Amino acid sequence: MLIAKLFAVLATILFIFALLGRAQLLPTMHLYFPISDRVFGPYYWQLFGAIACGFFAFIYFAIDRWSPRLLNPSAGLLSFVLVAVAFLVWLTTGFLIKSSARLDSRLVVILLGAKVSFFLGSALVALVAGWASFCLLRARMFYR
Repeated sequence: MLIAKLFAVLATILFIFALLGRAQLLPTMHLYFPISDRVFGPYYWQLFGAIACGFFAFIYFAIDRWSPRLLNPSAGLLSFVLVAVAFLVWLTTGFLIKSSARLDSRLVVILLGAKVSFFLGSALVALVAGWASFCLLRARMFYR
């Protein structure tokens, strides 16, 4: 249940940042990638993060309600840390970069590392959810 609460708090924080940025109460945080000549607005990736973290919180809440003994707390905390670090890096680099500035190569590597961290955390959530689903289905099939 702790991991579900942590993901829910992170989703709420990201959603509040997205709303404050949309209302222009926070400085602009457009991120420009020189590799693809793309500019990403903060509202969209913060909203994506809030939705993803909300979904992860729902997954952990549902698994905890169905069978509390199936969750591995260390895997859950590791997945939360990986996702939280990724969004913390995105938020801090977004505040440090001016809207018209181009990224140097070190920042591109840091942002790509944050993206990899998010994907690893998401994959770990998927593995935990898949394993818990497998155990629940196996227990249901054998104990009818």
